[in-house]
Amino acid sequence: MTSVNDTIDLGDGNKIPLLGFGCFDIGKADEETGYNAVLTALKAGYRLFDTAAVYGNEESVGKALKDGSIKREEMFVVTKLHSGKHGFESAKESLEDSLRKLGLEYVDLFLIHTPVPGKVLESWKSLIELKKEGKTKSIGVSNFNGDHIQAILDAGLEKPAINQFELHPVFRRDEVVKYCRDNGITIMAYCPLARGRFLKSGDCPLIEEIATKLNKSVSKIFLRWALQNQFVIIPKSANAGRIRDNYELFDFEISEEDMTRISTMDMDISVCKASDVMKFPWNHIKDFDKPGEYKMV
Repeated sequence: MTSVNDTIDLGDGNKIPLLGFGCFDIGKADEETGYNAVLTALKAGYRLFDTAAVYGNEESVGKALKDGSIKREEMFVVTKLHSGKHGFESAKESLEDSLRKLGLEYVDLFLIHTPVPGKVLESWKSLIELKKEGKTKSIGVSNFNGDHIQAILDAGLEKPAINQFELHPVFRRDEVVKYCRDNGITIMAYCPLARGRFLKSGDCPLIEEIATKLNKSVSKIFLRWALQNQFVIIPKSANAGRIRDNYELFDFEISEEDMTRISTMDMDISVCKASDVMKFPWNHIKDFDKPGEYKMV
């Protein structure tokens, strides 16, 4: 890991940058803010951009990518299936709508955003078809646990290239990480900075100690820990200074000893409600493949 554009291989023959720019909640209320943030990230050197239908900012993201004057083949664009569009035909329509808003002919990665409200296998078959049609180069899932993914494999369907879920030193999801690694599924971490909730003095003494030793910020230790674990990360910010600061992660390394200490911290705190669906057993998810109203339980 020597530069912002380092990539790793996906299980389907494609490559993905290790460091990207997350677009969650950026520009939904103010398109100009989102547009400027993405343009700043492009100029800073980011080439991976992660958005979703539900974020409501695909149009401003797409406009910034177009105006950034970077060749399409040099960018890696991710979007996600709207949870209200599960189903074979609905999933195809969802990606078509996202492509229209983004102003693109294809995305590099299309994810099922969440396993609920069901119709997972039907939706996954649609993603496989969309990949064959060239509308997306890779397909994956988000907020899936091992049992959810195993149901896809047990159905004899193509393996997801990526599982994207909340992951940071304070919320490590060790069992899901192990499942993905055992099955050759790349891990993409959202909320890699835990939404900034553990960056103040006294929040996380061990991380502070390591940051002081390396003369780096606590946020850089959070992000570097993920990179050294080969997790794809997508930190987000609308602040130009932070956008640039978040990719300056390649001039230092956390020691193996300190990596182990971080990975054994006795903390298990989620900062994102969306990750709660990973607790649902597959039989609960599968029930929503049947007609009926979805309810969180």
